[in-house]
Amino acid sequence: MTIVRQGSLLFASQIADSALTLGRNLLLARLLSVEQFGIAASFSILMMLIDVTQGAGLDRMLVQAKSGELDKTQATLQTAQLVMGIGSGLIILAISWPYSVVMGTHGMVAAYLIFSMLPVLRSLQNLDMYRLQRENKFWPMIIRSLSAQVVSLASIWPLHWWFGDYRTAIGSILIFHTVAFVASHLGAERPIRFAADPEVLARAKRFGAPILLNGVFLFFVMNGDRMVVSNRFGPEMLGAFSAAALLAMSPTLVMSRVVQTLFLPRMSRAQDDQVRLQWLFNGAGDGTILLAVCFTLGTALVGVPLLLLLFGPKYAVAAPYLLLLVVMQSIRFVRAVPAVVAMARAETRNPLYANIVRGAFVPLAFLATVFSQDLFWLILTGIMGEVVAAFSSTYFVRRMIGLDLRHFLWTLTAGLGVMASLLANSLLGLAWGYCLIPLAVFMLQVRGLGTVIRSGRLSA
Repeated sequence: MTIVRQGSLLFASQIADSALTLGRNLLLARLLSVEQFGIAASFSILMMLIDVTQGAGLDRMLVQAKSGELDKTQATLQTAQLVMGIGSGLIILAISWPYSVVMGTHGMVAAYLIFSMLPVLRSLQNLDMYRLQRENKFWPMIIRSLSAQVVSLASIWPLHWWFGDYRTAIGSILIFHTVAFVASHLGAERPIRFAADPEVLARAKRFGAPILLNGVFLFFVMNGDRMVVSNRFGPEMLGAFSAAALLAMSPTLVMSRVVQTLFLPRMSRAQDDQVRLQWLFNGAGDGTILLAVCFTLGTALVGVPLLLLLFGPKYAVAAPYLLLLVVMQSIRFVRAVPAVVAMARAETRNPLYANIVRGAFVPLAFLATVFSQDLFWLILTGIMGEVVAAFSSTYFVRRMIGLDLRHFLWTLTAGLGVMASLLANSLLGLAWGYCLIPLAVFMLQVRGLGTVIRSGRLSA
């Protein structure tokens, strides 16, 4: 299967997955009050923390490692995943009360404690669906994800009829992970096994430790703004802000997963071929930045009407911040390319270093919000942090992998120029004509992308 066909399949499945996630959140936003939706948003932040505590990249190691096909490798990584799941559950138990204090949701401790069981359930999912990606078999992963999303979405109406409040979100999350657990085993070719090979564990530690540490920084990078909003403005503003953030984040998460799933196996196979790896890096960079620019342009044109159409007029207070959030998420999405090419060489520190740089802007954003009492400065500080982190991530690729960065940096700079012109149009009221010049420069920079794809140089 060519990269275009595989990319189309993965992109379609990720769009479906994201659409179902968005549909679930839209339904919750419509059924619940803004304040209750804000409480539900605090659950999603907690779920991201669970992702962090389990995020050692064991699934990606199974794809990347040359020994990924061996039974002992898969079984050892399965054991490591279970140990991390138990540890993650204990962490959630310990932080439930402090988390409620930080979020300003003091009455939600019991609800947060329920989530401590999910890491163990998730850790018992069969890793075989990731091994199958080495053979370009993506259907087990797709079916697991989509089946869980469909059942979870279908459960919201009866759950809301029964509970009528934030507990609807809790039930939906529990159902999602139960179905995902079952589907991971039904779609596996190998049954779940456990082992403890010292060599594999040592490699998993080297591979996963930077990813895990990066996840800690990434958690605060991705959720620090929402935690500040909840702490300073309360659950109701968190609900409105989360609606805009959801609309900004969902497409970029889809595209990031597609970039990783599509290019990591190919870049891993080309890890010893510097010329081919350079081609893959340049092609992935052009395509990723083009998607980021298109997403920003689309939001500038129809973003606010779409927000009000999907979530309803009660979320209109978040409309002025939508384009800012989209620009921030789009720049973050671009960082997926340097991260994936580094991971293909088993170099997992790239996103860690970039997120350390980005994390330095989180306290600055908090101070800007405290002194200004305006969310505009919170998001603008985040955008500046993402720009610095994007260039830092690219620099680390040069140092660690030795790739030529000139083409990628020119494309990134041209893309940032388009985004800046769109922000100026929105915030300062500049005419649309001022956006045409940076847009033309950008299109000239990526004009060779179609030729590269047609030539087959990005194919398997």
